[in-house]
Amino acid sequence: MSPSVAADVPFDGRKLEALMEWFDVDVLLASSRHNTRYLTGGYYHWFHARMARAAAQRYLAFVGIPRGRLQDAFFVGGMTEEAGLVSHDIWIPEQHLTEPRHSPFFQSAHAATEGALRCLRRRGLTAGRVGVEMEFLPASSYQRLQAELPDAELVDVTGLLGELRAVKTPAEVEILRRNAAGSVEAVQATLAARGPGDTTAVIHRRLQAEMALRDLELQWLIICMGPDGVTTKWPSNRAWADGEVLRVDPGSSSSGDYVADLCRMACLGEPSARAQQMIEDCIAVNDRLQAEIRPGMTCGELNERGQRLLAETAYAEHGWHIVHGCGMVPHEPPVVRGDPAYVLCEGMVMSMETQFQHPEVGDIKMEDVVAVTAAGCECLTPAARSWIRVGAAGC
Repeated sequence: MSPSVAADVPFDGRKLEALMEWFDVDVLLASSRHNTRYLTGGYYHWFHARMARAAAQRYLAFVGIPRGRLQDAFFVGGMTEEAGLVSHDIWIPEQHLTEPRHSPFFQSAHAATEGALRCLRRRGLTAGRVGVEMEFLPASSYQRLQAELPDAELVDVTGLLGELRAVKTPAEVEILRRNAAGSVEAVQATLAARGPGDTTAVIHRRLQAEMALRDLELQWLIICMGPDGVTTKWPSNRAWADGEVLRVDPGSSSSGDYVADLCRMACLGEPSARAQQMIEDCIAVNDRLQAEIRPGMTCGELNERGQRLLAETAYAEHGWHIVHGCGMVPHEPPVVRGDPAYVLCEGMVMSMETQFQHPEVGDIKMEDVVAVTAAGCECLTPAARSWIRVGAAGC
């Protein structure tokens, strides 16, 4: 690769080459929103920032990278993306923009696939192993690639790309830190503005507004209250009643689609002794486990230690503990309950969940976002790690 291309690449080019060698992939053809955005360094078509669907088709883009030839990488998009690509100044040498077939504005999956085929043919990449994202590629695009590349084998690279994203740069960790802190602030502000008889649907809408004030977008919200919160976890018209605990468990995204996944708990008045014990145990399990996390620890060791700590709690029979990677995808490597030999590295970011579901108390959970550091582990969500108190009689 040329020195200028190497300097501009926004990801670890050597790691990508090693992964392509390991997975035996001759050319990578990424098509998901998160992976094309990651590989371009943050670019995504502004018109489709909220939705991919348009008319009777869907927007699709490709990033193609031949193994060991970053200088021959290509981006396939639509004609309406020209100005956006110029503004973003992506590193990819060729930006192949296709002419929409059915509409003067919308680019289709068909047009993108034809563009990708043209780029592959020009580079002599019509045979060998072509890596595609099986879980994200439209069926019509897969069929077209298969038909037009009879000498090639289409193989899944979802795992390869997940592994490429697993270790975050300091800039990515900072994005996730701001996102997580802003999310906690938004939850606190939402509950501080609680009014009499507020429903979980009202709380949901207020949280969306508070997220927006912090340049965050609420992607989902698990919200549940009281004993029926063990099974009912979505916004509804049921009001938060005196004497109930409330789980607020949002996923929010910020710059470049990075997602923070966390949970905080609230209570009307003073919690019961049982509820207090559960939240103390949630915090203790998370704190003790964070104190042990370090580079070189395996996922098997991390999972085993977490389950052992959970087993020591007073209500272990009602408990649940899981740790999972987070970044551009809510659950991404490291997959702690996956390969037990997988090794944690500095720069990995994870969500740590400890939870109790008790039929008389409800759903109590503490979920923190943590980063693996050279010295061990940093909690990116240090605020509000107990009850967010809302005035009312005891809980």
